[in-house]
Amino acid sequence: MNTSNLFRGTVMISFLLAACGSSASLPPSAAPTIPAPIPTSPAPSPTATAFVAGTVTQSPGGCSFAPASDPILQGRVVFIAVNETDSQVNFDVLRIGDASTYDELSAHISAENDLAEAGEEGLGPPSFVEFVTRIEVQPGQSKSQVGRVPPGTYAIICTNLLYAPEGRTAWFITGPFNVN
Repeated sequence: MNTSNLFRGTVMISFLLAACGSSASLPPSAAPTIPAPIPTSPAPSPTATAFVAGTVTQSPGGCSFAPASDPILQGRVVFIAVNETDSQVNFDVLRIGDASTYDELSAHISAENDLAEAGEEGLGPPSFVEFVTRIEVQPGQSKSQVGRVPPGTYAIICTNLLYAPEGRTAWFITGPFNVN
């Protein structure tokens, strides 16, 4: 911007301010009043209306879940995931179908691990679970994720993408926990 344009802009602003008037020269009683702001509630952040469901941790020895309450209340919740391993871990929160059990899901995960260890193709996700949320956590990191949980029985599958010593994917299960 050249100095001529800067000068013109400054002059225009000065004229506008002069045309609008200034309350500085008016007595205090004649000064315009600014209406008080209308009270509003702040917009909620993604976790403002959610409460902590608990913390899930993947360590070299396995996966564990420490619920913040028992039972967990339905609605928006925050899951905190901690990865204490040397590879990425995916934490999948799953709702187990009403006609199925945690033991069935545990058997499915055991079969997945057996197939992976044998170098064979896996079974894929079981049809009797509903995916709620996934938290992907890098080695040595933690992360939180908001999810919506309706009433039911849940489990968390911890998928270690480069499980030592085999260097293969390994699945761990923790739970069950109930949501009312």
